[in-house]
Parts: sequence; structure tokens; C-alpha cells
Amino acid sequence: LSSTVDPNGFNTTLWWRFSTVDPGTCNDTFGEETPHFGVGAGFSPFTYSQTDGRFSPGTTYYFCAIASNSAGTVFGSILSFTTLSESAPEVYT
Repeated sequence: LSSTVDPNGFNTTLWWRFSTVDPGTCNDTFGEETPHFGVGAGFSPFTYSQTDGRFSPGTTYYFCAIASNSAGTVFGSILSFTTLSESAPEVYT
């Protein structure tokens, strides 16, 4: 998961929500939540990426980024991705 957030000078926290069910709009109640990450209080866009081991092979996930600071909470767009399917090993002789 990767997102860009501009803290606009306030200490800001970023996290994602994800699910195998499309929630329609981003909110802080659907699916599962990733750990929160503090992005600081700068005035420039900050890009943060995080991996998560809870994804199953061959599955479509819907996710969105959420950022919060003392000025409020904002919700990103719902996006999706599909993980690769598992494959049996190949043997060459």
C-alpha cells in the first residue's frame, strides 16, 4: 500500500483500511486497519508505503488511505488490487 499526504504544517497520522468487499466510499469502519504511521508536520507531500502480510493469494482487495491531524480527518479514494495466485513449484532436470 502506498499513499501521499501533505500534513499542511500539522502533526499528521496516516493509515489504510482494506477489505475483500468494496465499501463504496472510504471510511474508518470497513474491513481491517493497518498500523498508524506518523508523517510529521511538514509543508510538503510525503509518500509512505507499507506492506502487510494479511493478504491472501489470488484475492481482490479494496483499500483507501486515511490521514488525520488536529485540523480534521480526510479519506482517500477506494482503489483495488488483486494478489498473485499461488503456483506449484517447478522442477527442472
